[in-house]
Amino acid sequence: MSSTIAKVSSHLHTHAAAYVLALCMGILMVAPYAYFAHGPAYRGIAMMGHDAEEHYLARMQEVYDGHPLLGNTFLPFKNIPYLSPGLGEDLVAYAGMGVGLSATQINLVAKVVLPLIIFLFIYGLALELSGARLAALFAALTGMLATVVMSGDSILGVIWGRPINPELSGVFLFGGLWLLYRMRANATWPAVLLLGVITGASLYLSPYVWSFLGACMGLWFLYQFWLKHYSQSLRFFLAGVVALLLDIPFVLNSIASHSYPGYAAAAAAQEILHSHAPVVGVWVVVLLVVSWFSKSLLGSEARTFFVLCSVSLAIVLNQQVLTGVYVQPGHFHWYITKPFVGIVLALVLWKLLERFAPKIQLPVAAVVSIMLVATAVVAQVNFYNRFDSVATAAQAYAPLVDYLRSQPKQVVYANPDISQYLPIYTSADTPNNAYAKLYVAPPGYLDAVAALPQQLNAAAVQKLGITLVIKDQSDSWDVSHLKLVQTVDRFKIYVP
Repeated sequence: MSSTIAKVSSHLHTHAAAYVLALCMGILMVAPYAYFAHGPAYRGIAMMGHDAEEHYLARMQEVYDGHPLLGNTFLPFKNIPYLSPGLGEDLVAYAGMGVGLSATQINLVAKVVLPLIIFLFIYGLALELSGARLAALFAALTGMLATVVMSGDSILGVIWGRPINPELSGVFLFGGLWLLYRMRANATWPAVLLLGVITGASLYLSPYVWSFLGACMGLWFLYQFWLKHYSQSLRFFLAGVVALLLDIPFVLNSIASHSYPGYAAAAAAQEILHSHAPVVGVWVVVLLVVSWFSKSLLGSEARTFFVLCSVSLAIVLNQQVLTGVYVQPGHFHWYITKPFVGIVLALVLWKLLERFAPKIQLPVAAVVSIMLVATAVVAQVNFYNRFDSVATAAQAYAPLVDYLRSQPKQVVYANPDISQYLPIYTSADTPNNAYAKLYVAPPGYLDAVAALPQQLNAAAVQKLGITLVIKDQSDSWDVSHLKLVQTVDRFKIYVP
């Protein structure tokens, strides 16, 4: 027992800087949200702002409501095959339920914990690649924060605060890459199994991470086979088999979803399109070129790792050339390519300074790090300033949320803004939610919902299974054919 404590103490002492910076990274991600939540305007409705954050939160609440498969988050059709698997939402939601937190509360906790883990995984990977703790710290910081500089947009905040993707998918990504690199020389059977599980499970979280890790694993298998390291190549092959076995339920679900009449419309809304056009990513080219010429600086093993990862990115970015299934390339660029470029450039710069200008190595790295942190802080401040007024206005929905929480589960028709918030805080289904189109629905159902303002009568409402109609004072609907049952602050609630 004492030896274990001594080892843990030694480890924490050795890597103390990494743990401190990782914690700072988590605090930076949650800072705008926490600041608003402790402000005078807050009445219980959390700030949101990252792309599709309200969608992810609604999906988490759907898990709380007892629907972990997420067949349809916004409509009263739950027993439908999912189009977007919900492993990420399930993991976060069940963690929240386990510690007694709501969906919005665990979302804030995740903004601290998950970026912290991502930082430590990048640090561990970079430490393996460089053999130097300071270089690994520099690479981890650059990998996570250089994305703001490379995107040229400091208004939307730092990406690692976005729920699920990349907040949780980044854990799978860099955890899988770190494990893969450690397996290059001596792949133990537990490591083989774990890599297969991480890769296979990532399909239920992010198809982008899954395809990238799968391509990396496939190329490492071919590389080891080409070197005639047959035992090692066999281990990578078996890890791939484990991953594919885990993905069988996804394939079966996909086949089932294709049989539903509303599948085509939902797939088109999710931008699952058919195209064979290639995609050329500038940052992928930069990554490949820098990696190819990095051998003298980083060593042959690190160079091989980066080259194979670069080629893997190029492959998955252009998989549609063969498959014809075109998915959003932005998710590769934002959440995989740019962080990876940051890691590679940081390690190359560190080694260049170490070789040619050792006296200014630390000062230059410190200046770059300070500039990156300053840029990230400005991005988070800009994020807060942009969404503060939106979050303040949303506090008006707090009385409505409290009322619906006291009611049985309802199917609610309301304007799009109200429909955005209700599924996050209540068990209500909201057919007028902007994200409802991303799910399989009976043909014509969403068209009928869109037409309701022109025919808001009892027959039309009941036909869609809607049990409540909520009218804000700014809505101009004719509700004379409905029965008023409750007034909550500025909202009037009707039934058919």
